[in-house]
Amino acid sequence: MKNFSKLIIPFVVLALSSCTTTNIAVLGSYNYNESSRYVELTENYDFSSKEISSFSIDYISGYINITQEGDEFKMYEKQLDSKKFFPCYYLVENNSVDIKFVKNGTTNEEMKYLQKEIYITIPTSFSSIDIDVVSTSINAANIEIENLNIDSVGGDTTISKIKFNNINLNSVGGSLTIKEVTSTSTCYLNMDTTGGNLEVGIKEELGYKVSFDTVGGTFSSDYIGKGKELYTFSDGETLVGIYGSYIKTNKAYYVYGVTNKNECEKYADIECEYGIVKDKTLSDAYDEIYYMNNYYLIMKSDYNKLYTGVYKR
Repeated sequence: MKNFSKLIIPFVVLALSSCTTTNIAVLGSYNYNESSRYVELTENYDFSSKEISSFSIDYISGYINITQEGDEFKMYEKQLDSKKFFPCYYLVENNSVDIKFVKNGTTNEEMKYLQKEIYITIPTSFSSIDIDVVSTSINAANIEIENLNIDSVGGDTTISKIKFNNINLNSVGGSLTIKEVTSTSTCYLNMDTTGGNLEVGIKEELGYKVSFDTVGGTFSSDYIGKGKELYTFSDGETLVGIYGSYIKTNKAYYVYGVTNKNECEKYADIECEYGIVKDKTLSDAYDEIYYMNNYYLIMKSDYNKLYTGVYKR
């Protein structure tokens, strides 16, 4: 007789697509790839461009404020603490800006008391924002955007008056608040929080599909969620644990995503369907991984190194 292990995840009426990209950094210093290509954001100088349609940011401590107006991408940074000035660095490529907290190789000791605040204004026609932060509060208001991805550790995220197609939010030790949301079509909202509260204000008639998971926090919404069976493991495969958005069994890693990806990407008339899918990259490295979640990865080959970020999927 086969053994079955059922996975039950809270689900609101409102499914999801998750996409996360960050650099890999080793504890002890702040590191990122291709650092020689990044440019310093000079003190008291604001960068602006009409050619930018998306941005990503990696921030360690402070505040990120995002608004939308005009036809230019703008950013300005100010330092709130520490006597020495530590500017952020940025790379402009393919109409996109990638922003890093400080210069590559800056040590944790140098950043010990560093706290900064960055103000970002995006133009009215903007496609994508990717944010990866630690001990940083995020405030985004009055924004219309296609895709918003946020990974936050130890900071609160507040999003208000936003119009979107896809939002993916992951938070550890911080609260997620979304209010005054609008849209013209069916949209996907995915939220995971550990040790923080989750508050969502969405109107039912807007046609949203929302999945959420909260551990050690409270969830409040205009909706009352009900448990929904999403997947059944069989053939001796049993559930080991859930780590952020990732599901680990005794044989593989899984994540909530598109179950008919090839078909829905190839044919315009086929809608994407969502559910539990195997993560091939992590599953192929199953025996090499000591621990992982949305934010951290420890390999068995070197227990002394903690990596942040996984990869784009």
